[in-house]
Amino acid sequence: MKVPLKLILPGILLACITLFFGLGAELLMSWSATAAESLLNPMDYVRAVSGA
Repeated sequence: MKVPLKLILPGILLACITLFFGLGAELLMSWSATAAESLLNPMDYVRAVSGA
């Protein structure tokens, strides 16, 4: 028994969208963690605020 492509396609599309959102969230979380770590250093904060 062969399953028609039009029945499989929505599931594949949803899986791809979910994968892309998941990978994007992981990337954003790593960037925000890096930014938060550098704000823990007072000198980085002073440089960021003063524009130096």
